[in-house]
Amino acid sequence: EREEPADSHVPLPAVAFAAALAVCFTWGWLQMLAALIVGWLSLARPGELLKLRRRDLILPSDLGLSCAVSPGFVVFRHPKGSWGRNAARVEQVRISDPAGLAFLEAYAAPLHEHDLLFPSLACGSASASSSRYRTCWDAVYGGALGFPCRDGVGLTPASMRAGALTALYGAGAEPGRLQWHARHKSERTTRRYVQELGASVV
Repeated sequence: EREEPADSHVPLPAVAFAAALAVCFTWGWLQMLAALIVGWLSLARPGELLKLRRRDLILPSDLGLSCAVSPGFVVFRHPKGSWGRNAARVEQVRISDPAGLAFLEAYAAPLHEHDLLFPSLACGSASASSSRYRTCWDAVYGGALGFPCRDGVGLTPASMRAGALTALYGAGAEPGRLQWHARHKSERTTRRYVQELGASVV
């Protein structure tokens, strides 16, 4: 099993995530706003996030339910580690945030099943590190909020997964829930990942 390089990703603080949402809303960057919400709630890896299509975001309305009382789901097709013989080819994560889901309901309403969720962010390169998503990330977190955004020493797109997992841990989530949400194959991986992340913010 591949271990995640937790020590190379500075966790995104929850307050910085919230501030970025405000910046994106003020600027009218709705795709970036939606991408941040989906990425944070689902703990998506940057590359996974940019490949998501409308069919991969299952909203309460798709099930005939209300976002006030029902969760949504994000489906990851061919996720990291799916090369193993016994590995899952499709993984899903439950997302439960009424305000976030309400925005995503409005955002995704005009999209068709096979449309990319964030088409303009995915353009420029197949790599999340050099796509327009990274350019927008640096503009929001670096330009507007003043954080360093260099790989290894600042906030990068991979910081969101690390920060969201740290936030879940800080909220008292049990290791089993963290493992499921992060889609780790073993609890040992989750414990190592969380310990390293926790040490980086103490």
